[in-house]
Amino acid sequence: MPDDLDIGELNREIHGLSGRIAALRTAHASYPEDAASTLDAILAELGLAEQLLHQCLGELEAHPDGRSGRSEEAERRTLRTAFTELPVPVLLLDREGGVRRANQAAAELLGVSLASVTGKPFSLFVDLRRRAAVRSQLSAALRSERPISFETRLARRGWAEDVHLTVTHHRVPSEPTPMLMVVVAPHLSPHAGEPPPLERQLEDQIVVASTRRLDIMARMTRLLLDERSRREPVALRRAARLLAGEYAEWVLVDLHGELGPRRAVVAGPEGGEADRLARLLESLDPAAAELVAEVLDTGQSVLLQLVEEENALGRTAGGVPMLNLLRAGSVVGVPLRDERGVLGALTLVRPSNQGSFQLADLGLLEELGEHLGLAVRTERSLHRRVSAAENLQASLQPSALPGIPGLDIAAGLRSADGVIAAGGDFYDVFPSGDGWGLALGDVCGRGEEAAAAAATVRHGIRLLGLWADQPEDVLRKVNEALLRQGDTDRFVTAVAARLDLSGRRVAVRLAGAGHPRPLVQRADGTVALGAGGGLPLGLFEDAEPAPDQIDLDPGDLLLLYSDGITEAASAKGEPYGEERLADVMVRTLGLSAAAAIKAVEDDIEAHTGGRRRDDMAILAVRVGNPPES
Repeated sequence: MPDDLDIGELNREIHGLSGRIAALRTAHASYPEDAASTLDAILAELGLAEQLLHQCLGELEAHPDGRSGRSEEAERRTLRTAFTELPVPVLLLDREGGVRRANQAAAELLGVSLASVTGKPFSLFVDLRRRAAVRSQLSAALRSERPISFETRLARRGWAEDVHLTVTHHRVPSEPTPMLMVVVAPHLSPHAGEPPPLERQLEDQIVVASTRRLDIMARMTRLLLDERSRREPVALRRAARLLAGEYAEWVLVDLHGELGPRRAVVAGPEGGEADRLARLLESLDPAAAELVAEVLDTGQSVLLQLVEEENALGRTAGGVPMLNLLRAGSVVGVPLRDERGVLGALTLVRPSNQGSFQLADLGLLEELGEHLGLAVRTERSLHRRVSAAENLQASLQPSALPGIPGLDIAAGLRSADGVIAAGGDFYDVFPSGDGWGLALGDVCGRGEEAAAAAATVRHGIRLLGLWADQPEDVLRKVNEALLRQGDTDRFVTAVAARLDLSGRRVAVRLAGAGHPRPLVQRADGTVALGAGGGLPLGLFEDAEPAPDQIDLDPGDLLLLYSDGITEAASAKGEPYGEERLADVMVRTLGLSAAAAIKAVEDDIEAHTGGRRRDDMAILAVRVGNPPES
């Protein structure tokens, strides 16, 4: 090409270059096995493009003071247009690596506008793992008079591309320091051991992306509503695994704790190096990760469509940025919140060869963060309630039944729904004078308030039974205490007994307060019901418990129970009743106290079909050593 620039000739050269580059792209797409020869041709075309660019730049910079004629100014505008429309991506960088000028092809390659690319560091558009190497190559090019060529990977706005860069040292008369001209060509050979670049077309399909987001939301909703996800660790792990499998490569969940933020879940690939990275992520302090700390402190989401700060997820003990090890290209962090504030942070990481997170992704993840935050709050509230219920339930029965020589004792306390829940039924076995005391009762209603009232009555009977020999005196005092508390909305049915083991027989003194009648199974197989009677506790000041006396011989069994047993209804509404209970007890003759209780519970289960509406308490005392079940 002649040294003197001819504008018409330049335009012809550029148009010819455009046509040949388009033909080479088609050839490479059609015959990828001929990549080597195609690459040689591309490099030859780059040499021509470089000559054209040098001529363009020389002409543009020939008049730095702007004193040129009309024809020269027109030619300069033409040259700028030619540079801008050149089909090869070209950038001019300052000595710091910042982009001073780029043509249209370069802007399209980087996925930004011409206006927005100017002034940004070129390394910003390079894959995170390659940035340090690119900075070193650019520095070397500034010190060299010869072009430097190398391969790297660009990553921008949801895609990655392997490229070949040719960097030339260039002095511009209007600039006090040298500049760099970067020409970008495709790299036709994949890098060994690295994932292939993303195919842009897939992520550009808006319908596909929207459908995918809706599917994620629907699946997450089903997951959080699943009974198996009602516990916080389970829900968070399952949610993280779903997102890691479908929406990102790595997912982290960090929660506020008493001693600061703690890493609750790490989800990502499995096996080999991925397992090592997962252990590293688990060991890092979330407070040292700038992105996580910002989300936790401010409650605001952070979207890094392109990773600019390498320390966003902290560093390993050896000082290596975690994002480098994760091959991160895009990161997003959203708060887990409820109406009271931020409970934690959800962080997702995509590698450079996957689509970067967009604003639509951010909106979806913020909504998922709110759902997870509500799930965490609900689980914690449920945990507190369950703990309280367990504590209350524990207060309704002794931690263990005492071993009383000559007696076989068993008991059971079952909630209506088969799970731990605070209810109003209680029982107790405790020392009373020189004998033993029994108590069983039922507070009207269910829930924490009923359980608290039941615990009060149970402990009141136990405490008063230490001094009072007569059960009716004990229940009378409990009634007075309940009335003084003024809780007229709740009443208690109860039976109290005192066992005297000093004689040949076991003498049982009982007192009833509106409670179902006790049942006695004799050693000869007959079954009889006690007197029962009396008024419930907590209603009337003059309520008198109904006394009763039963003597038990060896082999006899005394059964105390709540109305949750006799009133248990079948599917047709038929109550279980005293008669069916007596029939079952006839069949348990000679069985241990525990076996007798199990027979009753099994028969109630069969009668109700497992659909009980009330709690039930049962206590059995058989005279004599426990027989074999």
